[in-house]
Amino acid sequence: DKIDNFTRGMKATGNGKLELALDLPIRRIQDTRVRGEFRLQNNEVYLFDGMPPVTQANGRLLLTESSITSSDLAGRIFGGALRVGIRSHADKVAVQVAGTSNVAELSRHLGMPSGDRLSGTTAWKAGIDIKRGHTDLVVDSDLLGVTSRLPEPLAKAATVPLALRLEKTTGEGGRQQFRASLGDVAQALAIRRADVLERAVVVLGSGEPRLPDSGVALRIAVPRFDADAWQTLLGGNGSARGGARTPALDSVAIRTPVLRLMGRDFTQVSAEGRPRDEGWQ
Repeated sequence: DKIDNFTRGMKATGNGKLELALDLPIRRIQDTRVRGEFRLQNNEVYLFDGMPPVTQANGRLLLTESSITSSDLAGRIFGGALRVGIRSHADKVAVQVAGTSNVAELSRHLGMPSGDRLSGTTAWKAGIDIKRGHTDLVVDSDLLGVTSRLPEPLAKAATVPLALRLEKTTGEGGRQQFRASLGDVAQALAIRRADVLERAVVVLGSGEPRLPDSGVALRIAVPRFDADAWQTLLGGNGSARGGARTPALDSVAIRTPVLRLMGRDFTQVSAEGRPRDEGWQ
């Protein structure tokens, strides 16, 4: 309990070595002391449900009755190497991770729509705080090495850095907030409770990610937007070709000097729409 059940749900396969020392005062069992070391030796480690295992895991976990520490854990996941540091303090466990990943492998695992248009390997780092059963997460990457063949404004060359930040925080009652930013290109904000998406907004281009009162909103404010290219990519029905379905949109707002739609260019467009029956209004 003093390390917030940090290891609950973890599994490992392969060989490992555990050294453990116990001090058990017979008359004061509550004062039991534990000192130990678990050494991973080329293991597969399953950290969380829904994640593939960390393979070729090596390193040491130092354990006491009230703490868990490690500074030299290493392994591989999503086609790249990673290093992990763990330190517990009071009722919180802090995990620092740095690694590289192949975005095609990551996209396939996450079922990302149109992930086949992403390629390359990039470095990233993450900070994970675990406290009272809740996990907060921050992931940062400059996406150097990643090529995106998505339509503008999400196209990108491998040699161009683009700051990506992903954040997950947990509030009262298990309410989870997810926030993402991609340089000055895109932002997203979502609220989820009990695995149900309550509301979300995605912003392409300029503008603040203000949450709608309900549902999922898309706001576009870019110099040029090719709706035909995006419709071709998404198959025209909200699901990407060969990928997972994207969340259904409840509102779309677009402001652009040039809109490409149905093979024509429309200028100085400012419009909002909501789904109605079989179409939009």
